[in-house]
Amino acid sequence: MATELPPLKCGACGHENEPERVYCHNCGQKLDRTVLPTLEPKKEQEEHEKAHKHVEKMMSPVRGSFLRDLKTGVSVLIFAAAVAAMFLFWQTPEGVPPEKSDAIPDRDVGELWQRMMSAPNAVSVTFTEDELNHYLKRSIKAVESAVPGVKFKRTFVKLEPGLLTLTVEREMWGFGMFSSMSYSYRATADNELAVEVVGVRFGKLGLHPALKFAGEFSIGSVFKAFEKEKSNLSRLADVKVGKASITLISRPRK
Repeated sequence: MATELPPLKCGACGHENEPERVYCHNCGQKLDRTVLPTLEPKKEQEEHEKAHKHVEKMMSPVRGSFLRDLKTGVSVLIFAAAVAAMFLFWQTPEGVPPEKSDAIPDRDVGELWQRMMSAPNAVSVTFTEDELNHYLKRSIKAVESAVPGVKFKRTFVKLEPGLLTLTVEREMWGFGMFSSMSYSYRATADNELAVEVVGVRFGKLGLHPALKFAGEFSIGSVFKAFEKEKSNLSRLADVKVGKASITLISRPRK
């Protein structure tokens, strides 16, 4: 805080002058400035720095205004991005099949899978998207989540050339919530099946594949329901995904 100096009294006429004056404002006599108290060095430095900052601010108002506008603009962009992400999170993704269907496939996916895995020789079986979704609907029943207000509804797949997307639909406090993971498959030079996560999505909000842990956490309950089937995946030599169909090719049993 600034230290105010006392008035400087003229020795000739007794007039009280401002402390910064050298000559008396009344009679013009030179004032004796030695009678003024001296500021402490630290306070004098603070006064100097404060005055310097004040002058700098007055001399460059445009710079200060630019920084304020930049900070405001960044804050607005971050807020807008958060709102947009929340909006997309709750949107229904494209290609969601009807929840109820009267069509019953002629083939049972579970039975065909068991036959395929039991066969000693190499087998190739093609399933349709409708057959897989009917099997998933029967195999995984709606259950209450450990999180209050969240209920598992169903699991379904969408098949596109070279891409399989697995989606879990839940109901959260009366709102539908969809979490999806997309996979691509290829046979390696060692005749092994390589599976790669190429997409993670919540509603219509897409995430980078590097964040696959978020998708795996969300649909982990589906993987647990097929522990027995997962143990046989090593028998697959190749997987070919087409439009609304998938072909599984097994290798001969050793």
